[in-house]
Amino acid sequence: MNQDTLREINQDTSRDKKQDIRREIKQLIAQMTIAERQSRSLNVCHKVLSCSEWTEAREVLLYAALPDEVELSTLIDHALSEGKRVWLPVVDGEKLRLRQFVGRQALEKGAFHIDQPTAEAPELPETEFHKIDLAIVPGRAFTLRGERLGRGRGYYDRLLAIYNGPTMGVGFSCQMLETLPTETWDKRLDKIITA
Repeated sequence: MNQDTLREINQDTSRDKKQDIRREIKQLIAQMTIAERQSRSLNVCHKVLSCSEWTEAREVLLYAALPDEVELSTLIDHALSEGKRVWLPVVDGEKLRLRQFVGRQALEKGAFHIDQPTAEAPELPETEFHKIDLAIVPGRAFTLRGERLGRGRGYYDRLLAIYNGPTMGVGFSCQMLETLPTETWDKRLDKIITA
């Protein structure tokens, strides 16, 4: 068996394992009530608000949550009240663009029915991603070492390959695992916060 064949077998095994993990985590989150997800989301937000990375940041990358992700509206509200600039991702083909959050009235449903700023909102070019002081990202699963497993489309992997500033993953406690299958291009997050 040659090296290429071995590599393909390993990649297929890794892909299968990742899909199994995604399926298991999805089931665990589905078992939580809406009230429990809301309560845990609020708990995660309060933990983030007490971090020095948050208090020192002037420009933050957040996200509009899917129903099974930690809801960050509390962080968005706090950021605006503290004079921070908030950027949200917008799906554009295979990558994420970043547009400024200027208010809930300036949001529209984008890809995957995720709220995103409208086209009129200011956009941050990739060449200026370094201006973001803290990127808070979702994930399907995390480890204490900062490893992250996404939903499998690679949007955040591509974004994090460009962005080199401080990163923080947020999730529910059932999303924390001891180990995750990783690839050479996977970027570890600096901090993981769950509740």
